[in-house]
Amino acid sequence: MDPLTSDWTPDQIEVMHRLRDWAVVFIELNQYLASWTGLSSSDAFALSRIVWAAETDTPLSPAQLSRQIGMTSGATTVLLNRLETAGHIHRSRETATAGASPCAPPRRPVNRPAAFSPSPASRSRRPCARPIPANSAVPRSFSHA
Repeated sequence: MDPLTSDWTPDQIEVMHRLRDWAVVFIELNQYLASWTGLSSSDAFALSRIVWAAETDTPLSPAQLSRQIGMTSGATTVLLNRLETAGHIHRSRETATAGASPCAPPRRPVNRPAAFSPSPASRSRRPCARPIPANSAVPRSFSHA
């Protein structure tokens, strides 16, 4: 079946609309993370992949990250060095080669609610490029309600 020449069923069209809505929300979330952290969008996207891997206890090598974010290994190494220098991640050097060292957020206790609530001082130093609109929640089509 060729999707460009075949007619789509209403269910297939609905799935495509929901996937598009999800992709838009995902991109907006990444842009907000970049703005909130003061990182470029590519650095924020990589950081989100690293945090996701850490939260799910899934080791993430630089090569795996490179494939996930669509960058060359050299560009990924530069990006990881930048994130590590800024204190956003650490890489363990326990393996035989530094190139295979897993990436993870720093090991420090985090007060999760406070981590997502910037202090008044940080808000005045680095305001978001654009505020989060009140209606920016997950699209209604994704809710179970």
